[in-house]
Amino acid sequence: MKNKLLDKKVDGKFISPVLPEDIKNYLIDIDGTICDDIPNEQPERMATAKLYPDALKTLNKWYEQGHYITFFTSRVEEHREVTEKWLNGVSAPRFSATSNLIDVSNRISRQTTRPLEDLGYTVVRNPNTYGFAAVHGIKIQNEEWQGAADPGHDGIVVEV
Repeated sequence: MKNKLLDKKVDGKFISPVLPEDIKNYLIDIDGTICDDIPNEQPERMATAKLYPDALKTLNKWYEQGHYITFFTSRVEEHREVTEKWLNGVSAPRFSATSNLIDVSNRISRQTTRPLEDLGYTVVRNPNTYGFAAVHGIKIQNEEWQGAADPGHDGIVVEV
């Protein structure tokens, strides 16, 4: 997909790039939104999660219209491989973008976002399931840095 971000100025200064008004950036939770709601305590069910009726049709329609599709999940890192295989298995398109804020749907638990707020990040809650930017992450623990970037977009993690 071609990068559709536009430069924008406010008070004569450039701010974060924005999408054109007719393009949306959908941030969609996986469990309980597009498929069965499966808790982390039941990973054996993740590989065979039942896709909700019309979910793939709707996602593909949005993708064909040029919108960005970003999946968000509270699944733990040890379930990444099964989750990615499942997403690829249902041919769900995935793209992401970035923002200065951490935008989350109200479906994301406050237990998930509270540690980010405690670290000083601004978390914006939204009742919609679209119009969000994906976030690349950096974790610093015991003076050790760990980074993560969505491989479906142009972000990378590099140690320097």
